[in-house]
Amino acid sequence: MITNNVPYVFFYDSILTGTGDRHFDAWLHGAVYHLSEGYVQARLYDLGAYPAAVTSNQKNDKVYGTLFRLRRPDFLDRIDRSELYRPDVHHHSEFIRRLTQVKLLPARRTFTCWVYFYSATVTGRPRIKQGDYREYLATRRC
Repeated sequence: MITNNVPYVFFYDSILTGTGDRHFDAWLHGAVYHLSEGYVQARLYDLGAYPAAVTSNQKNDKVYGTLFRLRRPDFLDRIDRSELYRPDVHHHSEFIRRLTQVKLLPARRTFTCWVYFYSATVTGRPRIKQGDYREYLATRRC
């Protein structure tokens, strides 16, 4: 049975670069502990205002991000709202939160944590082939 008691979350998105909501960004900074960089097996797409990870069966498809530990498990509810995930009606959510294996870097040790995956179609959306949203944003600004 999957519960919300897993206090680890992997972020690859605008939460890492700043959401634009300074109150939420400040809250998040105090709500999590940074643990490690890593990646999940997925593909990353540019939705305009933020990226979207979609699961993939291809071993070379990687989305890079950061593993965090929540200071309190109930903080997951607030993060769900920021990620547009509604556990009560997840089929109407833009993102789905799933327990996923993350490969930690540099050791490549596997760790299970929550990851938010995009639930709608990405047809016509640009793929971020390098799988790193921060790197992608840096190259777009140049």
